[in-house]
Amino acid sequence: MKKYFSLLICCMLFCQLFLSVIFAESDEMEADKTLFETKCSLCHAIERPLSKKKNKDGWMGTVKRMQSKRPGHLSDAEVERIIGYLVYARGEEPMKINKAKDPSNMTELERKHVPVIQLGEENKEKKTLVITVKIGEDEHPMVNEHYIKYIELFIDNKSAGKVDLKPGDKPEAEFEVKSPVSGHVTAQENCNIHGLWEGEVK
Repeated sequence: MKKYFSLLICCMLFCQLFLSVIFAESDEMEADKTLFETKCSLCHAIERPLSKKKNKDGWMGTVKRMQSKRPGHLSDAEVERIIGYLVYARGEEPMKINKAKDPSNMTELERKHVPVIQLGEENKEKKTLVITVKIGEDEHPMVNEHYIKYIELFIDNKSAGKVDLKPGDKPEAEFEVKSPVSGHVTAQENCNIHGLWEGEVK
């Protein structure tokens, strides 16, 4: 009986602690929502940003731009809180990353979308090398209806550069990085129709 009573007390304490954390997070998010509504409504209707969905980088660019237009209106701490609220309320789900299922026998779709990474020669004087990323083994079209939005290079999962593209551009990009490259090199491209694709150094 004593063991049962002790277990019951422990469960009640755990539930109380869990609920206190949930309510604290809820109160904090409500405060961030109020901050967003108070600060952002001075420049435009809050319905405008709430009608959109963006990832964290997208919301960061938007809020930072608003901060620069009205110096002193938003502190850096307030910017971070507003970005956090917008990601929570209007954030995008992470994009699925497509890869070649069998690199030795790719489909037509994979041959046009998987990034091809080429390591250039090292510039010993500058201690750099150029990495070229082409999309894909069969060149991807770059027309208004079907094109690559951007190419991004990663070394050990850290971004080493990003190039935005538009219809009419060549579906490739060059990145000058420090050498020697001593990490896993991958590249991603975002197709306006077929989404995000990743390739790696073979």
